[in-house]
Amino acid sequence: MTGQEKILALIKGKGALSGTQLSAMLGISRQAVNKHLKKLVQAGVVVKQGVTRGAVYKIADSKEYIPRKFRKTYALKNIEEDKIFLDVARSLHLQRELSPNGAEIARYAFTEMLNNAIDHSQSEKCLVEVECDNFTFRFRIRDYGIGLFYSIYDKFNLPDENAAVGELIKGKTTTMEEKHSGEGIFFTTKAADHIFFRSHRTKLVFDNMQQDAFIEELRTIQGTEVVFSISKRTRGELDTIFFRFAPPEFDYKFEK
Repeated sequence: MTGQEKILALIKGKGALSGTQLSAMLGISRQAVNKHLKKLVQAGVVVKQGVTRGAVYKIADSKEYIPRKFRKTYALKNIEEDKIFLDVARSLHLQRELSPNGAEIARYAFTEMLNNAIDHSQSEKCLVEVECDNFTFRFRIRDYGIGLFYSIYDKFNLPDENAAVGELIKGKTTTMEEKHSGEGIFFTTKAADHIFFRSHRTKLVFDNMQQDAFIEELRTIQGTEVVFSISKRTRGELDTIFFRFAPPEFDYKFEK
């Protein structure tokens, strides 16, 4: 039996159990239990009742929380990212689903990433997928254009697309200086819990929960895929990120 299967069997047998009880019964750490529980909750198999130390977990039934999902393909010509986000917010009731900080970060990240697809991708269309489960707000934006890393590589005559990754991480790189300062991707990577950018054979991952960033080489895809996620109840603040990298003493310009 896997760890998740053991947890399900224990909860089914007892009706409801806390993380502490599961940890003691399984002989594993609370962190390990929480990792399994989070996946079970996200899958809709288990539901959490209560908060902090009083929280218990039980098997979900048909009346329990169902993850909200949005999926639509848009023609990129003459669309406005703010209006698309408004469609998403209304469809998924984001004002109710997210904390104020989470809603602000979600709007910023989504509109910045969609704007990049509109202005830079040279794609005729893009796919937008957004989901809210018990814990997480997540979006995926997928275009079919020239590719994020190729765009930077071509613009700056770099040796290869891996070199373009380094330019992107610097934060101020942009292929359209008259319209962009290059800050959007940088600030979005700082605001996310997890985010990755995949284009052609390269996947650039930022895991801010583990304070890690890394590159993977995968099968080739056309265009660019961006997947962003954040806790629905995040305590992170956009202003804190802006002040850190674009402080008042530099007239709020991107200086670090």
